[in-house]
Amino acid sequence: MLLNKDIFLTFLNSTDWTHENTYNLYVRTFKEYDEKVDKAEEDAIYFKEKYDEMLKKCEDLKKKIIEKVNISTQTYIHNINCAAIDYNICEKPQEIKPKTISNLNLDIMWDEAKEIMSDDRKYKDKNKDMIVLLCDYKKDLIRLMGKSWYKKCVRCVEEYGKIDEEKQSELYKKMVLLFQEIFDNEW
Repeated sequence: MLLNKDIFLTFLNSTDWTHENTYNLYVRTFKEYDEKVDKAEEDAIYFKEKYDEMLKKCEDLKKKIIEKVNISTQTYIHNINCAAIDYNICEKPQEIKPKTISNLNLDIMWDEAKEIMSDDRKYKDKNKDMIVLLCDYKKDLIRLMGKSWYKKCVRCVEEYGKIDEEKQSELYKKMVLLFQEIFDNEW
């Protein structure tokens, strides 16, 4: 209980206030204080027990991890000791396919790009479809052209969102040049 000094002084100065009332007020205040101290002590004991439990669990987990690491290491060493070496592995050179438009199935993209470029819609609609096409074939385009080239595509997308209708034809020309760079590669 919090005591307001002004209210307490008013009670002390009143005619009906007695020493017994003062004593009872102090007893009540100290009792509440003692209850708070007891609660704090109980909380400290509770959290100490939880802390000790957590430490024990950490130690148990640490032991389990060490056991697993030892088992894994022993298994690994056992597998190395029992491993057989295949000496013929180097005799067969692996055929590495060059990254070409045909190998990456970008020839389908070429057909779709030709359709978009040949129709009579507005440049804004054509640009949107060409951007979608570049996004659909992103992985293969990055394999063929590289990430730095694909950043040009990303810049075109950013520009598409910022420019108005009149400048869409300039963006269209940039996008056609991007497609031209793709299909100038070997098929």
